[in-house]
Amino acid sequence: MGRRQVDAEINSDPIIIFPERRTKVDDGAGGWTWSAWTPVTEQGFEVAITTAKRRLSDMIVGTELGDVVRAPYIVIARHDVDLRRDDQFDWNGDRFYVCGIQIKTDVQITAQIDYFAGGGALNG
Repeated sequence: MGRRQVDAEINSDPIIIFPERRTKVDDGAGGWTWSAWTPVTEQGFEVAITTAKRRLSDMIVGTELGDVVRAPYIVIARHDVDLRRDDQFDWNGDRFYVCGIQIKTDVQITAQIDYFAGGGALNG
């Protein structure tokens, strides 16, 4: 039942994202550097992006003035999508990065995302 609900949510306003990922590479001197950004998949993933809701309590941070949403959007994806924290993708001309993941095993993946205006990969 949960998978059908996720499918219905995604099918209501689907988009295709092409996440990119980088990894830590041993620099040979006891440290590491970042690899180049590489695509996670050539086919992309069909997901839904929606605004973050206050009901997602694990995606907000408590402050002195009350709870504040950490990021403005969330990605709703099927359970088998390979999406990880720190991945990046473009959508509507902006570059988004995954700043948090919530996995509901065998049902769905919910990713908290934030954006860099104007696109372009995060450096550093």
